[in-house]
Parts: sequence; C-alpha cells; structure tokens
Amino acid sequence: MCIDRSCRRVGFVRLSVNSTMKTSLHRLLQTAIPASVLLTACAHPGGSGSVGGGGGTPPPPPVFTIDDLNGDWVGQLTPDNPARLIQNVYLRFVDEDLVEAADSAGNEWRLNNSERSFSFDAEGMLEANLGLLVGVAGLEIQAQMDQSRTVLSGSYVQVGSDLFPVAGTLELVRSSGAGMFEVAMLEGAWTGDGTNAHHRRQILELTLDATGTVVTGAMIRPGLGTVRRTYSAGAAVFNFSDGAIGRMDDVTLTSDDGAVTFLHYLLVDRDATLLAGPGTDQRLGAGLVRLNQ
Repeated sequence: MCIDRSCRRVGFVRLSVNSTMKTSLHRLLQTAIPASVLLTACAHPGGSGSVGGGGGTPPPPPVFTIDDLNGDWVGQLTPDNPARLIQNVYLRFVDEDLVEAADSAGNEWRLNNSERSFSFDAEGMLEANLGLLVGVAGLEIQAQMDQSRTVLSGSYVQVGSDLFPVAGTLELVRSSGAGMFEVAMLEGAWTGDGTNAHHRRQILELTLDATGTVVTGAMIRPGLGTVRRTYSAGAAVFNFSDGAIGRMDDVTLTSDDGAVTFLHYLLVDRDATLLAGPGTDQRLGAGLVRLNQ
C-alpha cells in the first residue's frame, strides 16, 4: 500500500496524515480478507488522453478536486453479513485534511489517537484508511462522490476489538451544517439494549419529549421480562453537542434507585431511527447502547 507523500500523479491527489498506517492492522486485513476485497491506495493512475480537435467533440466531464471533500459527511455502515449490526458513522474534513471520524460502536479516530490517510482523484474516488495508535480498531473506505458533490457511496472493511474483519457498503451524505440534526427529532419512544464487555445484555426503553428529556423509561432483564430499573421524568437530557454530525457527548442517565449510566457519546442517523454509542454503567461496566425509534 502506498501511503507516503511521494504518491502523487496527474489527476490523483494523495494526502497522508502521519507517516505510516498501523502495520498490525494492515497485516490483519491482508491475511483475513482476499486481496480483491481490500482497498488499495494509489490504485488509480492519473487520467490521460486528449480531447480531439473536431467541432463535435463533447467537453470533458467536470473534474473533482480535494476541496470537494471539505465539510462533514454522515451516514451508515451496512455489513454484508446481516448478523452484524449497522453502525452510524461520520467523517470530518477540514482544510483538505481528514481530521476526525467516529462510529457508533465506540471507535473514534482523532488527531491525537490515530493515523489517518486518504486519497481523492479527479474522478471523485475517495480511499481512506484509519487506524488507532493504540489498539486495532481500523476502517478502510472506498467511495465514489456523485456529480452533485453531496453523496459518497461505496464499500468498507472494518476491524474491531474482536479482530474480525467486517465488509459491507456505506453511504455518506454531506452535512448541511449545524442545524442538520435538531433535538426535536429525538421525540418519541426508543427501544433497544445495552450490552457490556462480557456480552451481558439488558433491554432499555426510553421515551423522550421534544426537548430530548426523558419522560419515562425502564431497564428490563431479557428472557425474564422483570424490570431491573425504572426512569422517571428528567432522568436524562439528550441534546446534540454537534448538530452537524448528529453527535451527543457526556449524557448521564440516572435511574429512580440512583444507578448511573454514563454515555460517553452517541450518534444518531439523519432519519432518527438509530441512536447508539459507548457508555459505562456503574453496576454493569463498560459497553454499548443501541436504541431504535
């Protein structure tokens, strides 16, 4: 895989943040997935050819530039294996740099904890590679930008803490800005579960009002159907810390008996059907919360 700054060709833009991707992640992807599935950077040589001199020659198609990536892109990762879970995800490009990304499975790639590289050619093909400095969570993306410069669609390969590579499809849309996600979209009944690191699962039901405040809720033991905890009005307030990407940070959910669940961050999709992210419960430990509306 070519990931250094020397990889530049006509019609092909290459930008690398940090000098190398994590070797362990790349070897894992190479051994666990056929080469035909892996995304390869520098696989698109610059366009060549010439426009004929005839009067009937059509104009060349519009050329994409790296500036077309600047902004926030939000969407979902949909695994090919239906047994795997759909994840919310976002990418943030600032000044021609991929500065931040996260998914709803608790994986975050930031300036201070990751190595990120990407390429974007004149035909609108994005190839991105993200890996953690500590840990193995990684994401490789190959996506085509549409002519409107508002949609990126393609495929991905992801490796999580279980070291199992997951392949699938993705679609990202360009965020319209800070008002794209508004708290009123959270109003309604949300049902799902919380699962800790030991795969101990609890059913979670919450009803939110138009301000994102919990109206009522319960934690239920699966199988038995008995109520473990109840939540009354004001048990938590869900509000966007970044309305451009549908992200909520530091949400504290307190049950009627005083048990606290701290949600480190949550991501919601643009249709407000999935609310998910990592958290820590003082009694059940660290894990993930997934709620559907």
